[in-house]
Amino acid sequence: MYSASLPSFTVPSAIMAGMVLILGAIVPASPLPEMPFDRAAVAPFVDLGTCLEAPTIPFAAPGTSGRATLCDDGQDLRVTLQVRGLAPGEEYTAWFGYGTVPRGCHETSCRLIDTPGDDPAASTHRIGEASAQPSGVLELERELADVHLLHGAQVTLQLLGDGGRAGPYVQSTFVVP
Repeated sequence: MYSASLPSFTVPSAIMAGMVLILGAIVPASPLPEMPFDRAAVAPFVDLGTCLEAPTIPFAAPGTSGRATLCDDGQDLRVTLQVRGLAPGEEYTAWFGYGTVPRGCHETSCRLIDTPGDDPAASTHRIGEASAQPSGVLELERELADVHLLHGAQVTLQLLGDGGRAGPYVQSTFVVP
C-alpha cells in the first residue's frame, strides 16, 4: 500500500525539480544596481539640523494666517505652529500626520503609506492644545521624541477646535525633499 503511493509523490517531485533546474539555467538573473565599495548608500533620513517651513492654509477660519516649521535634530522633531486671526481665548488642538511614498513609485500610481497614530482610522496624532491669546495669536511648540524626517515623506499639521471636534481651522503641508 505504501509502495504504490511513493511513486505518485516522487515522480511529480522529480519533474518539478528538473524544471526548476532547467529554468534556473535559462532565465537570466535580475540585474541589481551596482554600488561602488567606496561610496555609502544614500541615507533615507534628512541631514541633522534640517528645518522646513510652510504657510498655514485657512479652512474654517477665513482671515487667518500663519506658518509652521519642522526641525529635525537627529533625536527629536520640533514642531512649531503660529497662527494669527483666531478668536481670543478659544481652545484648539494640533494634530500631526506623517506618511511616506514608497520608493520607486510613479506619481500617478503611488499612495501615501500612513504611519500608525492615536486614531486607528488615520495616521494623525494629537500633539497638543493651546488657547489663542487676547491678540488672536496662537503659538504652539512641541518636541516629538524619536520622530525623524524621511526623504519623500509628507507631513500635515492641522489646527482643530477643542478636542478635535471642529475644523480643521488651518493646515500646513510639508513634502520632505
